[in-house]
Amino acid sequence: MRTQKAKSLTLSALALLATMPFLTPAQAAEPTARSTAILQVRTAPGWTAPVIGNLAKNQQVTLEHCTRNGDWCQLGPELTPDLAGGWVRAGYLVGMAAKMRVTPFQFMVNPWGRQ
Repeated sequence: MRTQKAKSLTLSALALLATMPFLTPAQAAEPTARSTAILQVRTAPGWTAPVIGNLAKNQQVTLEHCTRNGDWCQLGPELTPDLAGGWVRAGYLVGMAAKMRVTPFQFMVNPWGRQ
């Protein structure tokens, strides 16, 4: 009886999988973020890093990395060479899917019990 149910569930799962649409390359593209203001692009995360240019308001960007605390994000390679890889303040970017994908996880409690 148990193997009958397992076989039935397996066949149902395969049938469901077969009906799922496959993603096109455009649909599988990286999620983007959008700037909510004109942003200064810096060479490194932090207010004291030199400014290398500006990101236009409402400009769509991909993100390479965000700092662990989520304050700064590094821009992706699709921008002009002088802005690609630059850093902007994350609070002025809209697009949680793009941010979450590149932000390292931060434990709220140390699982090893050390400070």
